[in-house]
Amino acid sequence: MLLSFRVENHRSIRDEQELLLTSAAQGEEGFPPPGEITPLRVAGIFGANASGKSSVVGALEFMRRMVTDQDSITLDAVFAGEHPETEIIRDPFLLDGAGSSKPSTYAVDILLGGARFNYGFVVDDHRVMEEWLYAHGPDGSESPVFEREGEAISYAKNDPGAPELTDLLDISPHKLLISVLANVRPAMFHSDAVQDLRTVREWFLSSLKTWGGGKGYEIPRNAVEDEELVGRLAEMAASADTGINGYVVQMIPEDLSSGEVGYLTPRQLRNRKKILFRHKGEDNGRPLRLQQESEGTRAVLALGSELIRVLKEGSTLVVDELDTSLHSVLSGALVSLFNDPQNNPNRAQLVFTSHDTNLLGRIRGREVLTEDEIWLTEKGHDGATTLYPLSSFETADEENRDRRYLVGRYGAVPFIDEELFIKALRPRPRE
Repeated sequence: MLLSFRVENHRSIRDEQELLLTSAAQGEEGFPPPGEITPLRVAGIFGANASGKSSVVGALEFMRRMVTDQDSITLDAVFAGEHPETEIIRDPFLLDGAGSSKPSTYAVDILLGGARFNYGFVVDDHRVMEEWLYAHGPDGSESPVFEREGEAISYAKNDPGAPELTDLLDISPHKLLISVLANVRPAMFHSDAVQDLRTVREWFLSSLKTWGGGKGYEIPRNAVEDEELVGRLAEMAASADTGINGYVVQMIPEDLSSGEVGYLTPRQLRNRKKILFRHKGEDNGRPLRLQQESEGTRAVLALGSELIRVLKEGSTLVVDELDTSLHSVLSGALVSLFNDPQNNPNRAQLVFTSHDTNLLGRIRGREVLTEDEIWLTEKGHDGATTLYPLSSFETADEENRDRRYLVGRYGAVPFIDEELFIKALRPRPRE
């Protein structure tokens, strides 16, 4: 589970900011021993447009990609028509003239199977300046798995096999050690570092999911082979009052004889199937393909497929702009689901950004988020984002949080020049 994420010099984030997924009391003085930590299952980030909400979750996605597939970041830049002149493609703060020359920092604290790890790195455009992994014992004591400064790498004293491994691999200055050593089979070398690095990288690879932020609304291609999944998606869409009340899987007609069909591979057969969703109406109307559904319905279905998987696996899901996919009532129900041990027995986590102030108060008489679960972003006059928890304010009555937020009691709201806003949008006489 994710306990904290720390970032510095990424997009609108100039100075170090930290997102905690523990209670404020546990995070203030450092984490207690792993067995005593109680991670939060939900964290919501709120703020004005362009205040830096997406910068926070985007930084976590950048870290995930650096750890799991660093080369793909460069390839994306090339496919976008850019011509990278640096070994590491990053997105530093650019509004003060100094951000591009300063390094960027990314670090996480995670709890895996009762063990706590702290992993992070510092990079500039050309090299990995620092990288580290620390393990925390049952008593909370910290011990380094490895520490890296430039090309100098040191390991735990009781791990003699690791230095030999580093010498053999000839690690590039711009490559993360975790992405190199994690691909080594532990049986080849007797090294605790390799096993710990594989464990941490596997969390980034399999247990940290991101959704939204401009990605297309699609459901998994193999969903046609999983009718239970399709049925659950249809149920979720029905609960969201989308008009969907069922589904059907159809074969796409193709000019093949019955004998030729027998030679099709499972993948070819899967590609000949399509999912159609039935809608309420006279005689149930005509089933619609996913592409024919409204954007809102496609968003519900796509997010639903991620939610089902994350809740099953006990993963951490990061959603950018949850309010573009779900109504306030559904968003509130989703938060309650993640916080309910009976409905979320695998302790999955939800981190999301939103403009929906209804989530700050009560929905249908029920408090949606606690103070520890609410985070705010605000951009200063210098263009730099500050991230802070609602728990840093004294709030006497949670029922009025949404109103207090809108009137600026907690900051993180835009200053609206209404006169200029109207002037910019109203029709102007032709010259």
